[in-house]
Amino acid sequence: MQIKNYSTLAAVILMEVALVSCGSDTPETPTTPPPAPVATVAPTPTPVLTAGCALNLPKGPGPGVDCPRTSPELTAVVNDAVNQTREENPGAYPLEDAGFRCSADQLDAFFKKVVDRINAGGRACAYRDGLELAVKSSNAKSEQWKFWVTSGHIRLGDNAYRATCTPAWF
Repeated sequence: MQIKNYSTLAAVILMEVALVSCGSDTPETPTTPPPAPVATVAPTPTPVLTAGCALNLPKGPGPGVDCPRTSPELTAVVNDAVNQTREENPGAYPLEDAGFRCSADQLDAFFKKVVDRINAGGRACAYRDGLELAVKSSNAKSEQWKFWVTSGHIRLGDNAYRATCTPAWF
């Protein structure tokens, strides 16, 4: 009987050794960590300096310095916007020998109306740059216009045109 007990004991020990060497109830840990999730970056929108412009042109790539005086292409756009703004209330901007007058107190509101009119017109985009108006119909170039002079008069056409920047700066 002892032999049988030894055989049973041996069989039990062999089974335990087999179970231990074959694996356990706990899952194996991976040897390499899983890849870190890749963050997706939303594309950066191109800034638009001329908010409200019907052409929705992005900011131009030019530096806006050393722009030569060449031949303007947007004269009609600027003249039309200035004239239409004046015609809304001609009594506020009286016609004198030197042209029609726009006082310094009226200037900000007048400029805003001109810029808004150009931007809404669908032919060009405009931006007020101090006492000048920057106008473009593409980013190939922009034109600088100074239609108000310190005497308080509005000038139009070639007298108001200052320079063309290539490529457009705004």
